[in-house]
Amino acid sequence: MNKIICFFIAALTNSSLSAQDDTTQSYNWYMGLNPLSYASSFRIKEPVKRIAAVVNGYEYGFNIVAGRSFSNHLQAEGRLSLGKVNRAIFVGQFAAGINYFLLNSSKNNNNKGLYGGVFLKYWDYYNQLTSIHFHNISPYATFGFRWNKERWLFDLRMKQTIAVHSWTSIEHTKSGTAWFFSPYPELIRVLPVLNFTIGYQF
Repeated sequence: MNKIICFFIAALTNSSLSAQDDTTQSYNWYMGLNPLSYASSFRIKEPVKRIAAVVNGYEYGFNIVAGRSFSNHLQAEGRLSLGKVNRAIFVGQFAAGINYFLLNSSKNNNNKGLYGGVFLKYWDYYNQLTSIHFHNISPYATFGFRWNKERWLFDLRMKQTIAVHSWTSIEHTKSGTAWFFSPYPELIRVLPVLNFTIGYQF
């Protein structure tokens, strides 16, 4: 009888330790997407699409996000988007950078909470009617918040572009660099955009 009782106590102890290991497990990698990017590829009116672009972070069509946590504070991330803005314009873009989590007290690498970061983005604004490419490189800052639910993550951030360097495939044209704080400077001088990401950690 005593052996049976000891067996059950040992089994319960092991299951409790396993549960603790599951809750404190460190997930170093994650992959995800911006669901609003896919919705932006639908045919909608131009004024609505302009507003939607501010909400989806100017990501269109196919979108994938991948990243790695190096500590409970530091995270590196890459973002790829490929899609049409309208019938004539196709945009391919890639961004990479780091986020630093400000108040994360977790002992593992599961980044969460408030963060700020810096990224560098390249995008090709391609006019399919004229076969002209407009290439751009721009740095931008991020400020956001990330929630973790077991292996799932939910990330909402604000992105503020700082400057842009541009050149085109048109012959005999020069490249240019300028401060750039808003996609609609004629309406508002400083306009950050939003980004929403759903991801899975592993």
